[in-house]
Amino acid sequence: MTKKGGELAQLRDEVTQLRIKAFEAAKQTRRTEGWWATSSGPNSDLKAAWWWLVKRHQSLVDDEPLASRAVSVIVQNWIGDGIMSKPLGATKKYERTFKNWAESTDCDFYGISDWYGLQSIIARTTAVRGACVVRKRIHAPLIDKGLVPLQLQALEPDWLDFNKDNGTDILFGQQFDSDGRLMGYWLRDSHPGETVMSNGVRITSTFVPKEEIILHFDCRRPGQRMGIPFGTAAILTLRDMGTIREAMQMREKIAACFAAFVVDSEPAEAGSTTGIDFDSLEPGAVEHLPPGKDIRFASPPGAGDFVATHKEYARAVAVAYDVTYESLTGDLSNVNYSSFRGGWLEFARRVLYLQGKVTTPQLLNPVCRWHDDLARMTGALRGNVSWIHTPPRREMIDPTKEIPMMIEAIQGGLMSLSEAQRMLGRDPEEVFAEYQQDLQMWEGMQVSAFGSLKQAATA
Repeated sequence: MTKKGGELAQLRDEVTQLRIKAFEAAKQTRRTEGWWATSSGPNSDLKAAWWWLVKRHQSLVDDEPLASRAVSVIVQNWIGDGIMSKPLGATKKYERTFKNWAESTDCDFYGISDWYGLQSIIARTTAVRGACVVRKRIHAPLIDKGLVPLQLQALEPDWLDFNKDNGTDILFGQQFDSDGRLMGYWLRDSHPGETVMSNGVRITSTFVPKEEIILHFDCRRPGQRMGIPFGTAAILTLRDMGTIREAMQMREKIAACFAAFVVDSEPAEAGSTTGIDFDSLEPGAVEHLPPGKDIRFASPPGAGDFVATHKEYARAVAVAYDVTYESLTGDLSNVNYSSFRGGWLEFARRVLYLQGKVTTPQLLNPVCRWHDDLARMTGALRGNVSWIHTPPRREMIDPTKEIPMMIEAIQGGLMSLSEAQRMLGRDPEEVFAEYQQDLQMWEGMQVSAFGSLKQAATA
């Protein structure tokens, strides 16, 4: 570079620094030294890092208690005992047809779970591995059972053939047209991690149209085509926690190994084999040292307050997973009703997001459409229907306070009875039908609970 060129480059750097002087984080200072940040797209960096993130997060969920607990907390609140779907404008017969299908293991390609169990498996796979693939399968023998011939095959995202990626129209095993619209998916014939790989058998892939596949994941950037594990931001913290905990456990084991050593101060005679050499300690051991030998132990520095350190790490893990510290650890020692409820409500917003913005549009609605299409083909449905999805109830923190608030909201017109029932995870029509039956059964009897409910309903 010439002298003039170097001066121009320096001048450009100075001008740039002047333009960003109002933003401390954009300056090149001692505090930002060594900070490498990229401006890549939503898929380029993820493509290179995805396999490592998934493998390491899966390992942590399998082995680390906090990672396993975090995923369980998310799935149990996200899905619980299942999100109930109901067709609106359909006949009672079609409602029963869908209910029978959803409550049967025949809806599962593998015949293990019912529809609500599949929801839990799909949600857990999404949380652990970043995404879950659901494939539409048609199984004609179900018609003889009075069911719609639809089966769902839940697959880990590993089934997508990433080897097909060419950097242009195929990404993460997904085929796109020239305008960037999704056309379909390249699915492997078997899971690449199964033992068949070790036998030298080559796994091939098949193109499946997008109409037969669901890719369920939490999309965080426009154009993102694959999800990341929910605990990605906590992977290194969880590993450090495990290492520290193992070191503390080893320290406690060594401290518990109280042993006695017999030292012979007399010099050893020629050819004597008195004493033994050893490399480990056992509790209560009495060891004879060879004459002239002594044993000394290192005095490592103190490890500080392990409990406080562990709690701080656990809070960081809870933040990374978007769950509350109390739900993650079960530690309720420093909370009261107000603080616990505040954290619980914030977590509830995260759960509502997963239910309403991820699972409903990506999983529930497509599956219901598949069911409707096959029902029309078999004559079980005529015309079009819409669907409503009711998530599982969330347990109240203090029913003695929350139930009166709910009743006041109904009486004040701020909430309908149907909305209140759905908040409790119930189907309003089923509840009101049961209530009507109870009223007829106990007609003429003075039952205060019925009277209060009737008053709330007519207020």
